[in-house]
Amino acid sequence: MKYILMMMIIVGCSKDITTPEGLLTKFTKDITTQKMGRDYYYQHTTGKMKEDVEALTDEEFEKYRDLSRVNGVKIDILKKNCTDAVSCTLTYIIKYEFSKAEKETTNFKSEVKKVANLVQVEKDWKIKEVSNIKTYHESIEPINALEE
Repeated sequence: MKYILMMMIIVGCSKDITTPEGLLTKFTKDITTQKMGRDYYYQHTTGKMKEDVEALTDEEFEKYRDLSRVNGVKIDILKKNCTDAVSCTLTYIIKYEFSKAEKETTNFKSEVKKVANLVQVEKDWKIKEVSNIKTYHESIEPINALEE
């Protein structure tokens, strides 16, 4: 009985891409830890977000998807607001560390509060739009935003 209860808790708490929270978490982790191709974005996005990715040139897309200097990504979903069965808005915080070069010590830590709009398209959840609300950076040295 104890094992059945533990399995129910584990399965009930696990999130997969069939839920808005699961998709957002998986998508964010995937794009920040791996170099995903355009197909991945097309599969999990729609609306403005998909249009923005489609509008990028190949060179711009390479820069957009190169997050090799970002590590330690953590996602906390703060609020879920579903207006109906096919539309949800999630407020979440993404935390990460940034290095000037790969495998270098951390130059600064960031925490970004965001809002994501998700819609259900043919039984699959897709990310329609993501907006930043607030960004916080913590650094020992000055951050040069123009430096690549």
